[in-house]
Amino acid sequence: MHGNTVQSSAAPKIIDGSVYVPLRSIWEGLGVDIQWDNKSKTVYVNSDPQFKSEVGTRIQN
Repeated sequence: MHGNTVQSSAAPKIIDGSVYVPLRSIWEGLGVDIQWDNKSKTVYVNSDPQFKSEVGTRIQN
């Protein structure tokens, strides 16, 4: 990222034909703020945890 190598202890995985990558490593490599709300089991990426209407997207081929 930005000319630097990003390393992660978690390798990408293929599950039922979909590739899952360690997004935390990618986001942190881009300097994005990441927050985890353990109570609601929700991840917030560069957003306010009080924002109530975020929608996740699954990317498929």
